[in-house]
Amino acid sequence: MIGLLGTDYHMNGTKSQLQGIPSVIDNSKIYSGRLILTWMIYCAIPFMTALAQSKTEVRESLAQSDEVALLLKKRCLSCHSDSKKEGSYSISSFAKMRIAGDSDKGPIIQGKPEESELYLRLISTNSDERMPAESSPLSAENIALIKAWILAGANVPESNESKSMASWISERKSVTTPKHYPSVLPITAIGIRPQSDSIFVSGYGEVIERKLPGGEELKRIEVSGEQIADIEVTTDGNFLGVSSGRPGVHGEVQIWKINGGASPVLHWSDSSSDVSADIAFSPNGKRLAIGRADGTLRLVDLELLESKLITPHADAILAVAWSSSGHHFITGSRDRTAKIFDARKMELIANYDRHARAVGGVAYHADNPLSFDETGHLRMWQGDDNDKTVAERDNLARFLEHLVVDGEKIYLADGPDIRSFQVERKTIEDGKKDDGEPKTKKVTQLKEQDRLASGGRDWILSIATSPEMIAAGTESGEVVLWKKDGSKSRVKFLMKP
Repeated sequence: MIGLLGTDYHMNGTKSQLQGIPSVIDNSKIYSGRLILTWMIYCAIPFMTALAQSKTEVRESLAQSDEVALLLKKRCLSCHSDSKKEGSYSISSFAKMRIAGDSDKGPIIQGKPEESELYLRLISTNSDERMPAESSPLSAENIALIKAWILAGANVPESNESKSMASWISERKSVTTPKHYPSVLPITAIGIRPQSDSIFVSGYGEVIERKLPGGEELKRIEVSGEQIADIEVTTDGNFLGVSSGRPGVHGEVQIWKINGGASPVLHWSDSSSDVSADIAFSPNGKRLAIGRADGTLRLVDLELLESKLITPHADAILAVAWSSSGHHFITGSRDRTAKIFDARKMELIANYDRHARAVGGVAYHADNPLSFDETGHLRMWQGDDNDKTVAERDNLARFLEHLVVDGEKIYLADGPDIRSFQVERKTIEDGKKDDGEPKTKKVTQLKEQDRLASGGRDWILSIATSPEMIAAGTESGEVVLWKKDGSKSRVKFLMKP
């Protein structure tokens, strides 16, 4: 111990080599002082070791919190969010994750994973208790991560304790957008800027604005995640909405201000545990409806930057659309239903459940809602609580396709072509009255118009319209344009930066 102090004592003489101390000192005093000092050091070592260990554990716990958040968001958030609080337990933030659910047992006991309900549910052999429910258990590596995090104190950076877990962890950092693409990408989403000569096209982790009709590059806008699910532009051309992410891991909807020639500015964003299949701006461009993979729908006010969340469906929402007045909106879901809501009160108006498979497309034609399901069945219905079918067409594309309504026409992708339908209403004879006069009734038909052919064999994956043109994106990376005035039937350019 003396060596630890950097001092040299001689116990067999009367002198000390300690500089600044009298040359003749009582040996007993030196020995007594040395014992006291030695005892103090021995006592301090456990405290210093514990303090160092505690700081190390805190650092480890803080470092692990990112991985823990990403894991929980991927595997648990869909059932334990604020909107879908299974067992009255939410993990929407770390602060809420520490609050017990129906079991009244502490989810996280710092330093004690074996007493933490969160950890115990992950390792339970009882299928009724083990989490995630009705899904494969976490891997041994992931369970070990949760255990180590709790053992180290379950610490989180203070600034992130109450922050939404979905918005805290972003997958965007794992995406590197190439300057030049080695090959073309399928165009999964496309949007036209009204009253402009540009178009927004999906890329890899980015949306690219291109000049029409030739397709020269104007701007590249980096978005969250690598895959783009939907691109929408407000009718005034001032806002761009993008749904993107990494399917099954992370999704984000971003709204960009694009007014003028300046670079787009991020106006609002919303994160979730999966990519949202469809988004839609209201006719006046002041609200955005987001259909989410967990069956929830978020309605965003772009002026107040506030949002409301409801859970209208039991499965993923695949399509959303607004009525022309903006008073109603319609949703289509994998749960085989389409539903209409009052946009102001967020109340259900109608539930249409006559679909045999998932509903991939919804739209409004005047006051009548339309829905298209995976069996290739297009229906127009009444739009009130009697869910009466007004008109229908069968034997169409048997895929999850979005509908686009532009004026009087309804557009639907079918392989390499776009099929179009026009609503035709007429009065026909329907038998005779007792006095021999003919009976009449009003009927509505979905009458097919000329197809818009892309001129190739590759399937059309996305459609957008503007007052002047119709645009489509194909799986081979081509953009195909049709002018509505017929001056030039078709223009193509290849989407490869």
